[in-house]
Amino acid sequence: MILAPVAGGAGEGCGSGRVADRAPLARREQLVAAAAQEFRAKGFAGVGVDDIGGRVDVVGPALYRYFDTKADILVAAVSRWHEWPALETARVFHAPVPGEAVLGLLVEGHVRTALHATDLLAVWLTERLYLPDAVRERLDRVQADSLAEWQRWLSGAAMAALGLQATDRRSGS
Repeated sequence: MILAPVAGGAGEGCGSGRVADRAPLARREQLVAAAAQEFRAKGFAGVGVDDIGGRVDVVGPALYRYFDTKADILVAAVSRWHEWPALETARVFHAPVPGEAVLGLLVEGHVRTALHATDLLAVWLTERLYLPDAVRERLDRVQADSLAEWQRWLSGAAMAALGLQATDRRSGS
């Protein structure tokens, strides 16, 4: 499922907050979205490949052209969840805004991601125990890096609120 702004009349557009539900053409993307919906509704253990394939008219064995195992589909869905916030963070870091605006933009991006990728978020929160250990450990490191960025910007905002000057060698401020 891809969520994109709906083109509308005057005054509506990318900033309108309205979204359309458009299915991707790529079968692999359709399967990831279908799996996220199924895993969210029934849990990883309660979902079979026929359930996932049935959502996008793919018979069970044909699904294996795209993924070797059901666990690989879970890995794809959870990895996709981690990609969205990472892209939102990168977008903020490349935005031509003053440092004091970064935290607000990070919050906006995180909320946008959570609202638009609810199935992926739910799967990450509830089904991560079914991930292979190596994948779970890798994604935990990715999440730790993300949390470190949040801590950096939250600390800076707290320092500013207290009227203290924080120094950050990476940003030059």
